[in-house]
Amino acid sequence: MMELIQFKLTSGEEVVAEVMEYPDQHMPEYVVRNAFSVRSMMNMEDEMSMSYGLSPWMMLQERSTDFILVNPSSIVSIAKPSDFMLREWNHAMSYTMKAHKERLKRKEEFDADVLRKIEQYTQSLANEVAGASDSETSNIINFPDPDTLH
Repeated sequence: MMELIQFKLTSGEEVVAEVMEYPDQHMPEYVVRNAFSVRSMMNMEDEMSMSYGLSPWMMLQERSTDFILVNPSSIVSIAKPSDFMLREWNHAMSYTMKAHKERLKRKEEFDADVLRKIEQYTQSLANEVAGASDSETSNIINFPDPDTLH
């Protein structure tokens, strides 16, 4: 079962992440994944209103096999995320997975385009070499009269 924690770092930053392993005598760090930094903004129209959102804590750490080690000495406090925070985390995860799939699709298209261009260039070089005459590709210099021996 997935367990999320919210922790506050000594830097003041707050992070919500899925805990894979807690520190123990063999591994002194938290092992987490799908970590998001909590962002808050004051609503300028209503000074008593705050807006919250999540952004990736570490860029491009979005696959289920991308684990992050967190040193416990950098953590000031830990809490169970509120229901609101859980909903926000689920929205952030959904968006992140869509963005990751789109990025992979664009990479595959780019790689296919590069491969196609390399193949075209290779073929054009092969055509140039095949179309060249023997005199153009040989290191033997022909004299004006081919019957003259030197």
